[in-house]
Amino acid sequence: MTIIEKLTEQEVFDAFIQENMKTSTYKSEAKPELDIEYCASKAYAAYVAEYAAAMAGSVVDKNANKPLHVMPEASFLYGKIARMADEWQMDNERLDQYFLMERRYRDKQANYTPEQRIAEYRKIVKYLFDPYEKAAIAPWKRIDISYFQGLYEGQQDVQLDNNSKSGVRYALDLGVKMFAAKTAAWGQANATPIADIEQVCEWAETKGKPILRIRMSSATYVKMCKATELQTKFVLKLSKADVQQPQPSIIPLNTLNEYLESVELPAIEIEKPKYVLLPNGNSMNMIPADRVCFMFAPKVAVLKVSEGVETIDRLPNKQYSTYEDNLIGNYRTAEGRFVDYEMWATPVFTGKNDYAILKTNVTSL
Repeated sequence: MTIIEKLTEQEVFDAFIQENMKTSTYKSEAKPELDIEYCASKAYAAYVAEYAAAMAGSVVDKNANKPLHVMPEASFLYGKIARMADEWQMDNERLDQYFLMERRYRDKQANYTPEQRIAEYRKIVKYLFDPYEKAAIAPWKRIDISYFQGLYEGQQDVQLDNNSKSGVRYALDLGVKMFAAKTAAWGQANATPIADIEQVCEWAETKGKPILRIRMSSATYVKMCKATELQTKFVLKLSKADVQQPQPSIIPLNTLNEYLESVELPAIEIEKPKYVLLPNGNSMNMIPADRVCFMFAPKVAVLKVSEGVETIDRLPNKQYSTYEDNLIGNYRTAEGRFVDYEMWATPVFTGKNDYAILKTNVTSL
């Protein structure tokens, strides 16, 4: 029996997913920053309550029945957990290559040493696992996008450019406190990044919120360092001459943070680029330029998770494996072999005053 035929056995398929994901190089960027809350309902209370509070009451006759309202159906715009799902049919050329690899392995395995036999077998399994790995990590990539967009943009949306395979579109404003640069956009010599940071710190103090983290992209930091306000504060004194020379255009982060701490401002963290491949084939950096995130809590969002129908009511002649709350399926029909997944999950920013965003490329909002 070939490997792919063995995958039609439930226990084998589950072990195939679980064991191979242990060696997957993909790790969710957002998951370490999210606590998980499981919901029996596909709705989460915070935004449903907010919607209800914003809706004006109906005026009815004293003897009339109360009017029945139906919540809007715009995805999770008003409190629904997002359903993420995709399906792939295995390409015939990939299947042909897999069968060729396995056939050659079986023909030659008698001539292999034990070590060679293990190595060649692992190559076949790795090649076969590729589409299953995509199914395992796809929803977590979407969660990453949604989380970092909320963190740096103050909104979560699904649009044509990042969800080209589906008809679902929405935009959700998270109501986060926003600030603009006070004098000039960062990158210009007359920008005042220290004053811009101070304004957020002052606002946080009025809310009784200590600033735990200041996060920005490397591109934003480079623009910040171009300000004359900073360049004049960091000069190199030449050891053998009483002259001063401007610091290089990029001020070392530890040097700047030492200065910020000396004036009782929080230290800055530079985020490494976090790239994700979108359904349309384009790559996107989830850490945008021209945004600074100020966090007043260790974690500012939770991941609301619910179960799909097939988690409980499974289809016949289909194998399943659950990996990190993502239900992965494997089945064969007369049309071919298929792999799919379904996950109900949404990063929910639980406190509007738990973080703030500075837009460094504008001077007004």
